[in-house]
Amino acid sequence: MSDVSSERVVLLCTNDDVILDSVDALSAVGFSPIRCSSVREAQRELGHAVAAVVLDGELPKNETFAIYRLLRTDGTVPFLVLLPPPGSDQVTWTMEIEHGEQEDYARKPISAAELVLRLNALLVRSGALIPNSVGISLAVPTAQVAAALSGYGKLVCVFGAHGGVGKTTLAVHVAIGLARVADAKVAFIDGDLWMGDSLVTLNITAHRTILDATLNGIPNDPEVWTRVLVAHPSGVKVLAPPAHLEDVERIPEGAVAAAAQALRRYFDYVVVDLDDTPNESTLNVLELADQVLVVLTPELGAVRNTLRLLTASSQIGLNDRIRIVLNRADAGLEVRQVQSVLPRPISALVPSDGRLFVAAANLGVSVFDVDQNGRTQARRALEALAREVAEYGRPRQARAKPGMLAGLSTLLPGASSRTGR
Repeated sequence: MSDVSSERVVLLCTNDDVILDSVDALSAVGFSPIRCSSVREAQRELGHAVAAVVLDGELPKNETFAIYRLLRTDGTVPFLVLLPPPGSDQVTWTMEIEHGEQEDYARKPISAAELVLRLNALLVRSGALIPNSVGISLAVPTAQVAAALSGYGKLVCVFGAHGGVGKTTLAVHVAIGLARVADAKVAFIDGDLWMGDSLVTLNITAHRTILDATLNGIPNDPEVWTRVLVAHPSGVKVLAPPAHLEDVERIPEGAVAAAAQALRRYFDYVVVDLDDTPNESTLNVLELADQVLVVLTPELGAVRNTLRLLTASSQIGLNDRIRIVLNRADAGLEVRQVQSVLPRPISALVPSDGRLFVAAANLGVSVFDVDQNGRTQARRALEALAREVAEYGRPRQARAKPGMLAGLSTLLPGASSRTGR
């Protein structure tokens, strides 16, 4: 890609944090983004040779239309105008501006990757950027830049190949731990629509559930999912399963996967506590996952089913994203015995501490709140696990190959037809 003759300054005329979070991605590909949300700020930037302007249609009309007139005087500065999200009841002023070759329009929410591509296309169309003979490409030098360009948070699935291994407790603490140790925005989805009990572990009541978002089918507007989340004191936002079992049948197939994909637009991490049976709904989510934490305990049944899961996952392209967590690691078979059976290394050990977990459950708080100073091994292990999940920087693998359900159902009992527990 050739460079423009002057510094590639892009004015971001917005107060939208999602758009402002794209600064790193813009900088990574050669832009110099500057925030500008008032006429006074725009006037200060007139000394720069502005390459393009991103104008948020949800800003107040009078202020932002004045910015448009100020910067669009000579007709040479390209504008990317961002329209409000679908279904927004906000009246936008953008219909009043002059439409021409120097303007482009995009609907919010917009990812960092789309923003970069649209700005480059706008500059090419305006003649300010000339692609080289091999075409325009975006250099992504590091995993961090790749993550910034993706504009999406990481999807972490927690799965157990055997019941009673403490999967939900670990999933909840991974979500809360990410919010604590990574200072991250975290969404938690209870993907066990039939028997999910994460609300008990979290000690919250949900007045809105996944059912409220899907009354008319899976919504096309991703923002719909954010409106049914329930806040937890830790800062984690929770998507709850239906309150009544008879409502589970009303949830469209693929709703959990759709929710997970949509919420990645708004959160740094989306943690999904999956049903422990690899049914179609579960596998749809696993296909999207950046990390899959497989939880087991040092018991023969759990080890056997985990081995079967790992064997199946290696056949369907999921194995590279799996990390094994041995819960209650000091209560049962020795760790070396469990490891000798499994084809992949155990990534994390969480020791048993009945007193700590019972105290947390009775108080309706997390282990982090009960043991605030990290005196217990279990608390330290959970915090270490959250840090490892946060630091996991391997680029996402391609989606699993078709036939995922068939592959798993041949190796795990009861996977082909079960819809409930």
